[in-house]
Amino acid sequence: MNIQELEQRMLSHGDNNIRLIRVNEMGSSRARFLGNLIISMRHFKEGNDEIFSVRANLVANIASRANTMGEKLSINKFEAYINHSDRTIRLGPSSGAQLEESLQNYGIGTYAFNWLLSELKRIVPNYGFNPFEVTLPEEMNISSKERLISFFTKFGINFNFVDIEQRNGTLRANTPMQIITHYNSDKIQELDLEEYLFSLIVDRHKFETEIGKLKAEIERMGEESFAGIPKKQLVKYTLIGCAFTIIFILVLIFK
Repeated sequence: MNIQELEQRMLSHGDNNIRLIRVNEMGSSRARFLGNLIISMRHFKEGNDEIFSVRANLVANIASRANTMGEKLSINKFEAYINHSDRTIRLGPSSGAQLEESLQNYGIGTYAFNWLLSELKRIVPNYGFNPFEVTLPEEMNISSKERLISFFTKFGINFNFVDIEQRNGTLRANTPMQIITHYNSDKIQELDLEEYLFSLIVDRHKFETEIGKLKAEIERMGEESFAGIPKKQLVKYTLIGCAFTIIFILVLIFK
């Protein structure tokens, strides 16, 4: 089975495991909360072929520059294709691993790739990695190139370039057992997904309860007044409050 067929089979028949992480930006004095992300690992095995795919999915606060959901799903992921007949691993995706710019430098890619490599160490520790051909784009500046090289070498995966400009070459590693797994626990914190979802349900229940109380009070007080305030005055105060809110927002935007 070729890689494209394996990827399609994984999407339709594979199992899925998810983790919820909290992303922090490290400042000079303390960490600042940026947002939560879902990291998902899809897995599928058929015969001697097996595939793992780890993807970062945006949840809140961290802005995405991908234009469509299809574009988001085509990036922000790392894959590993395992051939059990010849005991080899090929890293992917075939289109190239790419983390969108807005998610870089927060430890997100390191966490996702670390999860993938940790799984390989667990199930196929002594399989060999196939060399992965790499062509760095001409528009990639020196700083971005150095950051990319550093990303892989910290895991024990090395670039072997064949040209002076260091644009073309291969990524090489020996076995998963020799890989260095790591991530920055100050930048990335794993959250209890069950506890997080339960807290959302509780908060929604509290909100719906308060709304119900307000509706009941409106019905009890009648159409002419609310909480003892005449209807006309309530409308006036509401409009004044909205106007001040709009002015405040505009000041924040254009100051």
